[in-house]
Amino acid sequence: MRPSARPNPSLHRFTIAGQVSLEEAEQSLHLAMIVAEGLFSPAAVRLDFRYRLDESARVFVLDVATDVGTHVSRVFATLLAKEFGDDGFEVTRLAFPLAHQRDGSVA
Repeated sequence: MRPSARPNPSLHRFTIAGQVSLEEAEQSLHLAMIVAEGLFSPAAVRLDFRYRLDESARVFVLDVATDVGTHVSRVFATLLAKEFGDDGFEVTRLAFPLAHQRDGSVA
């Protein structure tokens, strides 16, 4: 096991409230990824972080199985709270790997 690996639950599900622009929320995620690039390197973010966006459900699912993913998720949550308030999103932990979702849904 790599040193940056974390035990399950390995996913964070962010549900974005209806009054929040989904495009702005995704821009916040990209900003969180840029912050992680500064901490870990662009290559580490490309290799160790994944996410899925279900636009119709207004849900982002972030893979937090590595330190990179955990940092992206923490920064993303902070940015969402600062930009849209605590009522602008909800975050929950999921206990299965992102790569194992066979139907393409974000659960």
